[in-house]
Amino acid sequence: MTILSSPTGGLDPGRRRMIRRATTAGGLGTLIEYFDFGIYAFVAVYIAPQFFPGDDPLVGLLLTFGVFASSYLVRPLGGWFFGRLGDRAGRRRALVLTVVTMGSASALIGFLPSYATLGTTASVLLLLARMVQGFCAGGESAGAAAYIAESAPDGRRGFYTSAMAMGSVGGFSAAAAVCGLASSLVSPDQMASWGWRIPFLAVVPLTLLCLVYRLKIEETPEFKAIPKSEIVRSPMREVVTRHPVKVVQVFLLTVAMTGTGNVAVSYFGTYLIKNRGLGSEPVYWMIAIAIALAVLTYPMVGLLSDKLGRKRVIITGYAGFLVLAYPVLLILDKATNIVALGAAFTVFMLVHAWTIVPGYVFYAEMMPRNVRYTGTALGSNLAFIVTGFAPLVITRLIDSTHTITSLTWWFLGIMVVGLAAITFVKETALKPLQAESDREESQLRPAGDSLLG
Repeated sequence: MTILSSPTGGLDPGRRRMIRRATTAGGLGTLIEYFDFGIYAFVAVYIAPQFFPGDDPLVGLLLTFGVFASSYLVRPLGGWFFGRLGDRAGRRRALVLTVVTMGSASALIGFLPSYATLGTTASVLLLLARMVQGFCAGGESAGAAAYIAESAPDGRRGFYTSAMAMGSVGGFSAAAAVCGLASSLVSPDQMASWGWRIPFLAVVPLTLLCLVYRLKIEETPEFKAIPKSEIVRSPMREVVTRHPVKVVQVFLLTVAMTGTGNVAVSYFGTYLIKNRGLGSEPVYWMIAIAIALAVLTYPMVGLLSDKLGRKRVIITGYAGFLVLAYPVLLILDKATNIVALGAAFTVFMLVHAWTIVPGYVFYAEMMPRNVRYTGTALGSNLAFIVTGFAPLVITRLIDSTHTITSLTWWFLGIMVVGLAAITFVKETALKPLQAESDREESQLRPAGDSLLG
């Protein structure tokens, strides 16, 4: 099974096999990460009364999304832990550990007794399971992006790293499909009672499949080539003291990337089911199909970013959001035909492709190789904290305004942040992964400073 296939020029068969395994292992792990998050968001309306019962359904939903947001708070801690492991001992070791622990935490949620059985202990256990997921997710995306970027040949990094975007957004599509299947197999009452557990248990075979691939991958050539003199004792201190501007740039660009697409896939379905009163089964399938259609374009967008540059492609995506945010939200607010709703959602996700596909590789390319894992994880996970609370804030906002079109200002503000940030970022697509400036920075480090061993 391979996620992407493309001519690889004069590369020997062993290198081509390594690249295929790298893209598949990276894409599958990211799929599991977002499959976990997507399931929780999609079944939030069912989890709320199971773990946070009360007279006001809105309070229960807000508490449920609060648990959703809490997992983002521990992401920087996970980024530090797995970043340190990945930058010192290798990307492969960290990536095996993230996927196993992440999948186990998701399966645990599927088995958790409800509030009716354990009382507040059930609510606490749900919170802890979500925090374990967030901790591991904090090291997953950054590590997978670094691994694929370091494995891919120059001039094809955008294409191969599009597997990351396919995994992340495809994870939401798979989650919606599994939720839709579960809704079609059980009655609405059964779905509310126990059927919501089925999607969480579906992560087990996915985790095992990803583990098989990750156990087969080798360490990246880029990491193997790092001299011991460049491997530092504290990657976090190194990246904060020597590359703070790059961390801020990754942070702002990730806010722009996740503040649009992640909000759409994690909240739009809840809005259509809870606020619009649409059936959960057609909504889940609509989301799954719309996302799947958008994901099919990701390799093409990756190729465009290799040819035209990351910045041009991302700016095009920003422009698309500025033009289309209000029309899409208006359709979601007023349309009753599921096809029209699906078309609007598909357009939104197609535009999102132009920001997320170049984003993953862009962040990896911006960071020096000796702190690539940690630096990317730090900037992106801090951004996830900001956008991770979006569903919580948005639920309250829409409950006050009674219309989803009020989110137009949210999306416009996010795009202003992205445009302001990308103006000051240097293009990386047409350069070798280990840029000359990074080599110079490494040479400027005093001899014997923070060496390993």
